[in-house]
Parts: sequence; C-alpha cells; structure tokens
Amino acid sequence: MVLLICLVLTAFAQNQAVDKITLTSGKEVSAIVKEILPSEIKYVASNNVDGPLITMPKKEIASIVYANGVEEVFSANQTLSGSSAPGISANKVFDSYKGRTSEDPNAKEFEFDDRRNSSTPIVNYGIDFTLVKFIGSSGFSDPSKIVDVYLEKINQKIIMEQDKYDMGIIFRRRDFDIDLDMLSGRNRSINPYEVVTNSNHTISEEQINGLVASYNPQAQEGIGLVIVMESLNKLRERGEMYFVLFDIKTKKVVHIRKESGEPSGFGITNYWMKPVYEAIKKLKRAYR
Repeated sequence: MVLLICLVLTAFAQNQAVDKITLTSGKEVSAIVKEILPSEIKYVASNNVDGPLITMPKKEIASIVYANGVEEVFSANQTLSGSSAPGISANKVFDSYKGRTSEDPNAKEFEFDDRRNSSTPIVNYGIDFTLVKFIGSSGFSDPSKIVDVYLEKINQKIIMEQDKYDMGIIFRRRDFDIDLDMLSGRNRSINPYEVVTNSNHTISEEQINGLVASYNPQAQEGIGLVIVMESLNKLRERGEMYFVLFDIKTKKVVHIRKESGEPSGFGITNYWMKPVYEAIKKLKRAYR
C-alpha cells in the first residue's frame, strides 16, 4: 500500500506544471514559482509541492523557463533598452521572442484603408496590458497572480474562442494571422506592485505611439492589430481599451479607436474578457 501511495504521489508531481530555474552557477532547479518580487522570487520544489516556500534572490538567477514555455532572463545589472514605454518594469527582460531577423527593403507600407484588401497581410497581436491599471484595490487583492497567470489566459481566449472574439469584423475578412508571443513577455513584465490604483487612469495617443514603436514583430510587412488595455476598473465595473492598427514595417500607428465594455462571467478570465467581447460587438456596428 505504501508503495502504491508513493507511485501515485510521484505521478501526480510529474503531471504538475513545472518551471525550470537556471542559477548563475549553472545549476538547474525544478520548481513551481509562486511569486516574483522586485528583488527575489518565491517557489516550492516540484517534487515537494506541499513543502516550504523557498525564497531566492534574483541576483542568483540566470533565467526561468516557465511551464507554458515562456523564458525570462535575469541579470543583476540588466536594463531595458529600445523601449521607453511606461508601465514596463525595468527589472525584467522580455521573453525569448526573437522578432525580426532582417528588414525587407521592398516591403510595402500600408494605410488604414488597406485592411480590406485581400492581398494585405494582417496580424492580430492580441492584448497589450503594459499600460493598464487595475482600478479599485479591494477588487484586486492578488495582482501578482493576475499578472503572472491570468493576463496570458485572457489573451489565449483570442485563439481558443476565435468565433466569439472575431477580429475579422475590423478587416471584413478572416484570413489573417494571430501572434500572441510578441506580447507575452511584455505582459509578464508588468510590476504588480505598481499596477493597482484607486485613481482614474487614461492613456494618451503619444503613449500608444511610443508603445507600438517599441514592438519587435516577426512579420516584415502588413497591418498589425493590437488591443491596448487602458484599465480594468472594478469601481465602475468597466474595462476600457484601444483598438490600434499599425503598419508593421514602419510601426506607424494608422488608426486608434477607444471602446469599453462591462465585465461579467465566472472566473477572472471570463470576467475581464467580457469587456473585449462587448467592444468587438460595438466595432461591428462602427465598421459596417
């Protein structure tokens, strides 16, 4: 009986979502990361999930490959370069997303009206949360978990329920690509201790232009679509966002439209994805 219990516990542990921590010494640690703080991380050993919470200074960590495949690289003296977009934490590097490997000098530049042309490459990059604020501290008691877990789950809805979150209404076509990887590391780089507020929050056009200018898309040309989330507002029960179209080659914004919706549904993912669904329905009427 004891042997059977051990085998069951071992199988259970093997089926857990395991993160791989690589130390600066080269040692690898199999873990389940629980919390990421500005100067340290907290985790439990993957073979002892009910064991003690272990704290490790970030300066001892070279990288973490999370169970979902996202890699985060750490350095004691690292800084972010090439981006001045506010809201991105300076103590994190984006993930291993490589972006462009070359520039195509013959790539065409596109304008807003080109979106309806069937020959125009279109890429949907999902939701960018790096400028967002969670408004209403009583409604966001665990912002770390929202940043580290739920923002990615919210974005994955775009792929898992494409018929429901149909961005094709903007282009009047459905033959476009979806690339959520470009923003995955950025969204994980949000500092959860700076994202919650009880004050109003708005994003300027200048901020959106700067954010898009910092992108590193893999596509060489076409029109990119990104939803820049402005606020998840628990006080007003609203989610507010900007639908942004930009030329992929020049990263020049060609169209911005603000929309909002009321959250509802079971669980954090469904609750905060509902405003996106309502906003898309409004766009359907606007772009008719």
